[in-house]
Amino acid sequence: MGFLNASGAPSAIRATSEGVSKCVVFLAHSWEMVDWSPADAVAPWVRRAASSHLEPLSMFLDHFPRSAYVNMDRILEHWTNHPRRG
Repeated sequence: MGFLNASGAPSAIRATSEGVSKCVVFLAHSWEMVDWSPADAVAPWVRRAASSHLEPLSMFLDHFPRSAYVNMDRILEHWTNHPRRG
């Protein structure tokens, strides 16, 4: 989520589309989904990687309409139960 927030949806879409993997892990930490105030003691890169504005996320998700979005538990369950199946 930090890359999406800092670089914008077009860059995140391009980076994801250029990958050769069948799966992409998109991490979204809670601290990346807030607007930090100037009084908050966080590093400058945290401010660039965080935003409460979800339009870039919506644009990113809309670009991949046939994709499945699952949590890590489902991925682990799938690959544990079907190690040879993709």
